[in-house]
Amino acid sequence: MTTATKNVEITWEPINAPQDGFVASSASRCLFSGAFGAGKTIALCAKGLKLSLDYPRNFGYICRKTRVSLKLSTLDTFLKMVCPRELIADYNKQDGLITLTNGSQILFGGLDDPLKLGSLGGGGIGWIGIDEAIETVEDDWQMLEGRLRLSGVPHQIFASTNPGPPSHYLYRMFWRDNRGEVYQASS
Repeated sequence: MTTATKNVEITWEPINAPQDGFVASSASRCLFSGAFGAGKTIALCAKGLKLSLDYPRNFGYICRKTRVSLKLSTLDTFLKMVCPRELIADYNKQDGLITLTNGSQILFGGLDDPLKLGSLGGGGIGWIGIDEAIETVEDDWQMLEGRLRLSGVPHQIFASTNPGPPSHYLYRMFWRDNRGEVYQASS
């Protein structure tokens, strides 16, 4: 996949077929599960950037269970390995809000403050990406999915994770109940 935006060429070179399928998926729910080194975080960030570039003025939320863990991994990956600086019009480090040159915004945050999450995306959110979703609980997923209300864009909630036990809600949701697409890779 190659996308040209504002004289910036972005080339997506997946390291495995499941990673590529996950980024390209238009399913309303999708999960990328794999072992260490399968490119899960890069795929999650690339998918978020793609949705933000394909739909100008989109609003996305990339999160992990805690904001601290997000800053040290996911946000760092997005800024250093996925999004060219030329596409960033503004970056509010305190709020974790990146505004792209096409007007789309991506908010980076944690799920560790439920009161702040209640008012997340006042006008609604177009897409949500959850990194290391194995750390979350089903209430987190349901609360986030309920925020997908931004008009004029397709709504997607997607996650990347290490494999979890059959007792985890992700296993039940994606494997047992088949409520979304699953992309599974090994390292």
